[in-house]
Amino acid sequence: MSFIPKIRVLARVFAAFRRKDDGTATIEFVLLLPVMILLFGIVADTAMVFGGQAQVLRVVQDANRAMSIGRVRSVEEAQNMILAGIARIAPRARVQTTVTEPDIASKVLVISSTVLIPVTDFTVTGLVDSFTGFDVVVSAQHLSES
Repeated sequence: MSFIPKIRVLARVFAAFRRKDDGTATIEFVLLLPVMILLFGIVADTAMVFGGQAQVLRVVQDANRAMSIGRVRSVEEAQNMILAGIARIAPRARVQTTVTEPDIASKVLVISSTVLIPVTDFTVTGLVDSFTGFDVVVSAQHLSES
C-alpha cells in the first residue's frame, strides 16, 4: 500500500470522527460540573446559616423566658445559659443581655438578648469566601412576668 491511499483512509476516518457527536454530553457535563458543585456549596452553606440562626433564636427565647419568670435571676446567668445552649453550634458567639428599667407609666421590664455569631461558625463547605467577615445577628425580647 502506497502513501496516498493511507492518507485517504486516514482522511475518511478523521471525517467520520468529526461527524460523530457521541461524546458531547460528557464534555458538557465536565464543563458544568464545577459550576454545579459551587452552586450546591452555596445552597448548603445558606441552609446551614438559616438553620443555625433558628436554633440560636430558640435558645435565646428560652433564656429570656427563664429570666422573665424568675428562674434565672441575673443578666450574667442568662448570658451563660445562652452561651451554654449554643456552644456546640456557635463556639465563637458573643452575647449581650439587657433589662430595661420600668418607666412610671408601664412598670414592665423588657428583657432583651442579642447574639452575634460569625457566619463561618455555620458554614460547612467553605467554598465561598464571601461569607467570611459577616456576623449573624439573633435577638429576642420578652416582657417580664414577675
